[in-house]
Amino acid sequence: MKKKIRTARAYAMALALAVTISISSCQTQDLVLLNNGSTYIKNDEKVRTTRSNITITRTVFEKVQEIICDHANISPSQIQLGSIIRNDLGLDSLDFIEIIMSVEEEFGISVPDEAIDDLITIEDLVFHINTNLSSHPAIFSKLIRILEDQINISKGQVDTYSNLNTDLGMDSLDLVELIIAVEDEFDIEIPDEAIENIVTIENLIDYIASQTESNTPIDPPDIPITPNPDPDPEQPVSVDIEDWIKETLSLKTGFPEFMITSSTRLIDDLGMDEWDIIDFKLEVESYFGILISDDRLERMLTIGDWITYIGNRSFDRPLVSSSN
Repeated sequence: MKKKIRTARAYAMALALAVTISISSCQTQDLVLLNNGSTYIKNDEKVRTTRSNITITRTVFEKVQEIICDHANISPSQIQLGSIIRNDLGLDSLDFIEIIMSVEEEFGISVPDEAIDDLITIEDLVFHINTNLSSHPAIFSKLIRILEDQINISKGQVDTYSNLNTDLGMDSLDLVELIIAVEDEFDIEIPDEAIENIVTIENLIDYIASQTESNTPIDPPDIPITPNPDPDPEQPVSVDIEDWIKETLSLKTGFPEFMITSSTRLIDDLGMDEWDIIDFKLEVESYFGILISDDRLERMLTIGDWITYIGNRSFDRPLVSSSN
């Protein structure tokens, strides 16, 4: 009976999504060409919001290509996801270590010695970087396995900010299969109204995390995360991250705290420019004892993005449930 219900729901979801896509395709659309050759609908609010910085941000794979080209006399066309780093690209051990160090500096991540031996191909390296960049590394890793099994998308094709439709080419049936596989894997249910807001990989990861945080914890991958070694003893050990962000941004922008919610966007809603955001980033890093890479900063568009990231990186000042 359960299988029949799920099958019926799948057909209904696919039909609803297909109708939505059909309606969108009939509208006059302003298409924008992305750096990876794909397009997105400029007047689609969800896509525009999540992809607002992607048009000026290269994919992780393209950045890895550039790093390798800087260290070796290799053209980008020679560097493919399936390339074996040390054999196909003619790199020696010293070249490889220098590349790993550049990757760590570029993305603000750590590649521990024990993980280096597992980085055989370019795809392995891209996957390791994206796992570290995700707000929930363990969920990202499991989601990638689902995409490989269910949708036949390889791990090197997926960045944390990948758009399910425009970047990964998923149609309505693919999305239905993905949602059902995610529900089975994480023992959750994703209502139809929530699916409408799931545009990128990170959207889906954040939703899964919101549904599983109160359940059995997911074992994290072997990625070392170093907490703040020397917190300021004069500051409280526990702080409500959302309240702190609201208060800080209210002072910076003049917006009343009650008008700032988790969906508020720093640029579009609060009118913050690049220097305002960098200044706010420095305050966050200083107060919570964390580091925010430039690549991650470009994808932290809303207050909710900041709350999630800080809550998962700040050990000395854990997230406190907000009463708002």
